[in-house]
Amino acid sequence: MRFIRHHLRWTRVNDETSTIDGTLFVWYRRWHVVFAIITVVAALSALSDTGHPVDRRILGTLLLGVLVTWFWLRIARRVRRGIDARDMLLYLLVAFPLFIVLINLHPAYYLLTFFAYWQLYAYLSIPMATVSAVLLSATLLASNGGGDALSPIPIIISAAVLLVSTMFALYIDALAREAEKRQVLIDELHATRDELALQQHEAGVLAERERLAGEIHDALAQGFASIVMHLEAAEPRLDANPLTARHHLDQARQTARDSLAEARRLVRDLRPAPLEQATIDVALARTVSTWMDGTSVPAIFAVVGDVQPLSRPQETILLRATQEALANVRQHAAATRVTVTLSYMDDEVALDIRDDGRGFAELGEQDGDGGYGLIAMRQRVAAAGGALTVESAPGEGTSLAVTLPFLPLCVHPTDVAAR
Repeated sequence: MRFIRHHLRWTRVNDETSTIDGTLFVWYRRWHVVFAIITVVAALSALSDTGHPVDRRILGTLLLGVLVTWFWLRIARRVRRGIDARDMLLYLLVAFPLFIVLINLHPAYYLLTFFAYWQLYAYLSIPMATVSAVLLSATLLASNGGGDALSPIPIIISAAVLLVSTMFALYIDALAREAEKRQVLIDELHATRDELALQQHEAGVLAERERLAGEIHDALAQGFASIVMHLEAAEPRLDANPLTARHHLDQARQTARDSLAEARRLVRDLRPAPLEQATIDVALARTVSTWMDGTSVPAIFAVVGDVQPLSRPQETILLRATQEALANVRQHAAATRVTVTLSYMDDEVALDIRDDGRGFAELGEQDGDGGYGLIAMRQRVAAAGGALTVESAPGEGTSLAVTLPFLPLCVHPTDVAAR
């Protein structure tokens, strides 16, 4: 893997040609400017040195022009679209012999070695670049271009330049590899985040389905069951007792209207209709009163403690629990008395619904939907951090209790589960 691949980011553009990242391209242009300045300084220094033969100075200038032209054709003008291995190999095979010849023509051209080392480490792998740099340094020393190649000073300078170049290249390579590892981790994190988002979306869809199922059961199924009961009660009394039959028909008509209002609320996805214009204690009192009028079973609603504001999801849970419990009492309990109590305590609110009906031995016998109503209610209460308990025994009535912790009004942990 070439070192350049660690710090060049290749992208694709509309015309499907390889391009280099814009920021890196700007830095390449700056580096080319530096190369041009070094080249001009070296050329002016060589040309102005009257101590060297004119023909050597002219030849050096011509070869330098060839090197610059070759660099422009094979590297500079191709950077934007991308440099392939063939471009780099062809350039290096011609450029480095020219470096050596130029350095032998005049010492000023030693300035070009800075750029030569950079090209080695930029376009080759670090091991190959290091070997090539050693060969280049050895060739420059052996060529005796400065006149004292065998003295200690040029050897020390060449070794120091080689060591610094290698260490710097290793440092950049380590940074690039670390950046690649981080990029892999970032990609994995993004993939995990997308997967988590998908799972959360699917969980949200399932929760919404559960919510709608509970809403349909609480708002519509109970109403339809009540309508059927009133119609069945009215039918045999149409001739024998018209007043009683009319009462049942009126109750069925009112329940149908209430169910229609609930259906419209479901479409609007608002809070339960009884809570639209009333607090929870008022809504529960109306619910109990309406239920008592429809069943002729005495029912008492009481509030214990100081009334405190509740969140909308908590109010909805309490209302739905009351509606569910009363529906079960009407359909299965054969009760003669029902008591509904809403108690405000120090850190929680409690709802108790008791009847003196026939009771049941197993959960599900008291629920016309095979226990679904109580199961859905228990799920909503648990989602709000509360608890639901049901106590019953055959012939001893039933007691249902819901407790919910007080929460700040801005917190709605059951906004989806309880609506």
